[in-house]
Order: sequence, then C-alpha cells, then structure tokens
Amino acid sequence: WRLANLCNVIDFLDYHETFAVLVASLAHDLGHPGVNARFLIETKHTLAMTYNDRSPLQQMSSSKLFEITKKPACGIFSVLSR
Repeated sequence: WRLANLCNVIDFLDYHETFAVLVASLAHDLGHPGVNARFLIETKHTLAMTYNDRSPLQQMSSSKLFEITKKPACGIFSVLSR
C-alpha cells in the first residue's frame, strides 16, 4: 500500500481496480509452502495432485483466499455489487 501511495496509484485506478490490486497483493502466495510448482509436480505433492498439475500454487492461494472471505467477519467481497 505504501508503494501504491508513493506512486499515486489512485490517480490511475478507480476504486474497484485499487481494491482488486490490494486483494491480489494480499492473497499472492497465501499459504505458499516455499517450493516452486515444478517441484510440487515432480514430487507428486498433494497440491499438484489436487489441482491436476495446473498452477497448483496459484490455485491453492485462490482457494485459501475464498475460504477466508466466506467467513462473515472476513467478507470483503460482500460490499461489491454483481
């Protein structure tokens, strides 16, 4: 957020785009185990098997984000209209 403010991101993005950038930056690498996707795939790790060897780290992070935001106290998407 500090970098976004220093670069005057608000001047270039609207409210929804700024919100999306913040959520994406918070969720990026959420739950990351510290190894890369290739390692997970080659070792047949549970994450690779769960996500059928297709971007297991990104899919796991997305899944964790949506698990968290389903909780009423963390419903950050509830303020958005469809």
